[in-house]
Order: sequence, then C-alpha cells, then structure tokens
Amino acid sequence: MRGLKSEIGFSLIVSFIVVMLSIALLINLNNQRFDIIEGGDFSDPSFWQCRGNATIQNGKAHLTINETQGKNCSFSAVHQGAYPHGWDRKGQIKEVEVRKNEASEKALFLRIVANRSEFRFYNRTESIVNIGVMIWIQLDEKYDKPINESRQLELDINFASFLYGWWTNYTVKPITWDTHFIGYSTGEDDDYHYVDSANNVMFEANRVYEISIDVGKSIAKAFERFNIQWGRLRSFDIYIEAKYGYGEVNIDSVEFFYAPKANISQIIFQSMLNGFLAFLATFLLIHLFKRMRGLLSSPLRSYSQHQIKQRTAMSKIGGDL
Repeated sequence: MRGLKSEIGFSLIVSFIVVMLSIALLINLNNQRFDIIEGGDFSDPSFWQCRGNATIQNGKAHLTINETQGKNCSFSAVHQGAYPHGWDRKGQIKEVEVRKNEASEKALFLRIVANRSEFRFYNRTESIVNIGVMIWIQLDEKYDKPINESRQLELDINFASFLYGWWTNYTVKPITWDTHFIGYSTGEDDDYHYVDSANNVMFEANRVYEISIDVGKSIAKAFERFNIQWGRLRSFDIYIEAKYGYGEVNIDSVEFFYAPKANISQIIFQSMLNGFLAFLATFLLIHLFKRMRGLLSSPLRSYSQHQIKQRTAMSKIGGDL
C-alpha cells in the first residue's frame, strides 16, 4: 500500500509540472504576433505593385481615381501577394489559414493611417466612391486556374464609402451596409464577393484617420454567407474605386497582422488534459519498470538461492567427514 501511495504521489508531481509548463507554453504561443504584409511604412516601394493611378513617394502611397464612364471595376491600388486565376502577383504575403469556427476569434487585425480628399460625384442616377482593402482568399487547389474553372473569395473592407443619386435624394450618404454576390454580370470573374462596409469611418475630408479593423469579423461574415469552411490569405490591396466619381487618398502606413489572443478556458482545458495524460504515462511507466526489474531479478534470485543451497550441502558433507 505504501508503494502504491508513493507511485501515485510521484505521478501527481509530474502531472502538476506538466500542467504548469503547458499553461506557460500555450499562453506564450497564443500571444505571438507576426506581420502578414511587408513594407507597410512605404519606405521601400519595392514591396508593392502600383495599379492604376497609384504612386509611392516619400514614405506614402497616393491613390487617385477619376471615373466618368460608369465602369464597375475602375480602381487604383497598391498590391502585394498573388491574385487568383493567374493574374498579377507581387511577392508573397504570409499565407495564414483561417477556418470557419476560428474566423471571429479576434486574431487578424488591420491598422491604417490615411487622409482622403473631397469626393466628387458626376451622375445624378448613381455615383459611388469607395476606399478600402481587398483581400483574396484561396478556397481550394484551383486558385490559379482560369475564371471558368475556379471560384475563390474576394473580401472588400471599406472604410470610406459614399453614394450619391436619386434614391439618396441627391445627397451624399455613407454606405454602412454589406453587399455580396457571385461573379460580375460583365464577366470579369465567377468568384464569391463580399463587401463589408460596417467600418465606414472616414466621414470628413482632409483629416488624418487612424483606423483599426478586426478583419476576422469580416472573414466570418463572408464565410457564413457563402458557407465556406476554410481559406488561405493570398493577396492584399489598398484601393480607391469609383463609378461616376472622383477621389484621392494618402496612405501614411498600413499594418496587417496576425495576433491571436489567449483563450484562457481553452488553455486550461488543454493543460489539464496534458497533465492527466502525463499522470497516466508516469504511473504506467513506474509499474512497467517495476515489472521489468522483477523479471530481470528473478533468475538472479533463483541462482543465488541455488548457490546458497549448494554451499549449505557442501558444509554438511564436510562436517560429516
């Protein structure tokens, strides 16, 4: 009984040490941060591809759009990563994988410092100007296939989005609702598109804004809408787009980073499970070691007893003589 208590006590000590080490390690792992894009201070333009009327000078990105024909996809942008369907690519972003049940856990964040111009709206039926980020998310192994063989996810997160037209009573109004669709009627692609305008905060022109966005929430909404279970980040743009409109924006800096917050309940559960497994493993190893020691010592014990018997017999024979 005393031996059993000693075995249980030692196993509990090992289990406790494992629990403490697991908690410390998991908290450290869950509090790490790494950047998904590079060159966010724009001091080195080589990290970026400039599209449309976009330039990078003196540590700032400057984007301009002036659309007068009513085109839906007219934009200027700075871009990193790989577009789908074999389109343009510039370097490679950190390709973080996101699952549906993890998408809203406050792990992906965007911080932008920007200053926009006054917008101009040309058409009395419908004029739109948007500033935001575009993130392409790979959904399967067909990411680089042509548009008729592949369907991926484009997520737009607008932080300046305004509409003018007859159904706004000819006043400029911010767009604060989300939109979603599959493919363009004009045939540019056949992908999933989700436009999140809930972060529309740049209401005033010629003012510097420091913008923080939880990208995980936007991804969660897109995944829910299209019933997507998994995706991998592949491309990142900051853009200004317009339909019958004009605008400019200066981007001082942008950070897009992965920084998961520690889930204490999950960490405790995992650590307790590790401790329980360590207890069982230690307890069983002690018994296994004792069993092996017993098996090894049995022949030696038998041999020793045989030797003692022989010596005793020889002693008796000697005494008789």
